[in-house]
Amino acid sequence: MTRIDDVISVMRTQIGKPYQFGQVVLLADSNPSSFDCSSLMMWACSRAGVNPPLPRVSMQQHQHCIDNGTLLGDVRSDPSVVARTIGIRGALLIRTVLADGRTACDPTQADANRSHIALSLGDGTVLEARATGTPVSINAANPANRVWTAGGLIPGVDYSVAPVGLPGDAHARSSRPHLLHDFRTDAINYRGADRSVWVSRMQQLLIARGLLAIAAPTGNFRNMTLNALIAFQQFVATHHVGGFAVDGDCGPQTWGWLLFLTGNGLEE
Repeated sequence: MTRIDDVISVMRTQIGKPYQFGQVVLLADSNPSSFDCSSLMMWACSRAGVNPPLPRVSMQQHQHCIDNGTLLGDVRSDPSVVARTIGIRGALLIRTVLADGRTACDPTQADANRSHIALSLGDGTVLEARATGTPVSINAANPANRVWTAGGLIPGVDYSVAPVGLPGDAHARSSRPHLLHDFRTDAINYRGADRSVWVSRMQQLLIARGLLAIAAPTGNFRNMTLNALIAFQQFVATHHVGGFAVDGDCGPQTWGWLLFLTGNGLEE
C-alpha cells in the first residue's frame, strides 16, 4: 500500500499552481499547469501509486470512500467527524452541497459546482486547490469558517506508517522535555527548568482531557499519571495516528498531541 506521507509529498510539489475548475489533468503529466480540488487529489494519488485509483470528481471520491469502507462518517450521523478528521494527517475533508447551497451528506445529490474536497494535514490545516484566484496552498480547516460534511481515508493508502510527530507538519522542538515514566529519574528538561515543573504541566493537560482524576498537579510522575498518559497515547493511536507509540513516555510526539488536543496549539 502507498504511504500517506508519499501522497502528501507529491501534492506538496504543486503548491502555488493556479486553480482552474474542471481542469482535465493527465495522470502521466508530471507537472500539470493547474488543478481543481478533485483533480489535484486524483493526480497526487495516482503519482504516488495509490490503488485502487481515486476517481476524478469530488462526489465520486466521496462515494469511493463509502464503497471501500474508509468513510469516517458524515455530520448527519456523527457530528464529531469533522473535528476528528481535522486531526488525522492525510484524511479527506469533504463538503457535499446541493445546487441550492444546502449541505448534504449523500454524494449522489452533490452539485459539482459547489462541492469540495481537501487533504487534512492533521494540524488544523488542509492542503488543497481551493477556488478561483487561490493557488494550490495550505489553508486553515477551521469548521467555524468553513463547511465540511464528511471525512474519510483514501482507500489503498497506509496511514499506519505516517511519521508520528506533532500533528501535521509541525516538527518536534528540542526545547520540549522527554519525561520517562520512571519517577526516580531526575533528568533535567532541555530548557533547564526543574523536572517537576514539566510533570505538573503534563498532569495539567491530562486533567484537562479528563484522564487524570486528581484535584491539581503534583509534579510527581507516579502510577496514576503513568496510567493516564498511556490512556491518552492509546486514544491518539486509535483515533488519530495508527502505530502511535503507547509506551508511557511523554516524548516530543506526545507533548505535541497533548497541546493540540487540549486547544493549546503546537508550541510551548
